[in-house]
Amino acid sequence: MRFNEGRAGVPLDKLERIATETRKFLESIASDLDLPEDIKWLGSKFRNQSLSYDVEGNHTVEVEKSREFNSAITELTKGNIPPFITRESAGKFYAIAKPLEADERVRFGVYNGNARPHWYELRPGTTPTDAAPILGAIQYVGAIQGTLHSWYKGASEPYFYLRDAVTHFLVKCEYSSDSVYDQLAQAVQKKDNIIHAHGEITADRERRTIESVRVDKLAWFKPFSMRDVNEYLDSGNVQ
Repeated sequence: MRFNEGRAGVPLDKLERIATETRKFLESIASDLDLPEDIKWLGSKFRNQSLSYDVEGNHTVEVEKSREFNSAITELTKGNIPPFITRESAGKFYAIAKPLEADERVRFGVYNGNARPHWYELRPGTTPTDAAPILGAIQYVGAIQGTLHSWYKGASEPYFYLRDAVTHFLVKCEYSSDSVYDQLAQAVQKKDNIIHAHGEITADRERRTIESVRVDKLAWFKPFSMRDVNEYLDSGNVQ
């Protein structure tokens, strides 16, 4: 990260706010990407360039997770929200620039297997283009299956995120009825339960991704293991 370029010193209140918002974003995206729960974020390699330093986790992660993390930073600076992170994480990312003056910027150097980073910038007032209506959106009645990622039951319009069992993307699921609330409360009694969410689906035709579901009913079941499958195949019930 690099900010306060070309200026003498960094006001401590600004430094504190940017560090706090950065930590909130990193913790949120770590949850989205299923990074280790105990990961700690460290500042290192501080350099005398206004304020420039590396931010790194204290865990080794899978190559694909690293790529998704780098892709998220790249897309967010362009105003796009990738399908594998939540809008809450995106909001925390854009909040990093709030403490800056109108003529300032914060830059993020992304290492994509190279010794030198590729730089992307974020300025105050940046908002996601995904806040606009989805181009090529289609609606249909259907269902998705996945595991619960997070639940915002205290929101004025309550919703939750499912991690899709097929794509592993996070899908926003909205609901308004008390019956869906009660069903979800029962479904999450066991954290590994697979949740089947039925309702009106909004999908992006161009990206071929499900953007949201307006849920009207839920079902849930425990995940099957290979042992379960083998026992069923050996049971004699297969014709």
